[in-house]
Amino acid sequence: MIPTLLLAVLTLGAEARAQAFGSHGMPGSRAVAPIKLIAILPSSASVSIPNVHLELSVKDPNLPTEIQRVAVNSSWHLGLSSTAVELVAYFSSTDRALVNRQEQAIPSSHVEAALEGQPLKPFTETTNTGPAKGSRILYHQPLSRGKLSASRHDIIEIRVDRVSDLGIPAGVYDGTLCLRMVAY
Repeated sequence: MIPTLLLAVLTLGAEARAQAFGSHGMPGSRAVAPIKLIAILPSSASVSIPNVHLELSVKDPNLPTEIQRVAVNSSWHLGLSSTAVELVAYFSSTDRALVNRQEQAIPSSHVEAALEGQPLKPFTETTNTGPAKGSRILYHQPLSRGKLSASRHDIIEIRVDRVSDLGIPAGVYDGTLCLRMVAY
């Protein structure tokens, strides 16, 4: 709506100048000069929940926890040079992704995530966002010229894999999962 308003203002300005000075710069003659305005929206990529507070209950250290589901919406409007978007999840600390009240920690390598219906994988990837060997790309979507603006709704599934090898007890562990949209 703003580009239309600007176009009207610029067109009126051109008519006023043309009326005042004429088509050859002479007062009194009237000419209208069309003005073409091209509005370029700034690129953006966003996710509805940038930080997710997780609270996962380890009932038996020899078994994975129940899956926790988080709904997220992501959207983007990108320029012609963009080729893909990614939704990246990570914990700020690879050693202390989830922590209990006694300060015992579960590393990100023991936390798994995926989009609903996809295989769960640990947070062991290195990406441009998040700590090295502590991130997880939840989706990588190539873009085409006709799909530079879009949105999507996803369910992220998260669980803690068995933690018996860590020597930590059953209990409630919590932490913050960071979600970022990255455009390439």
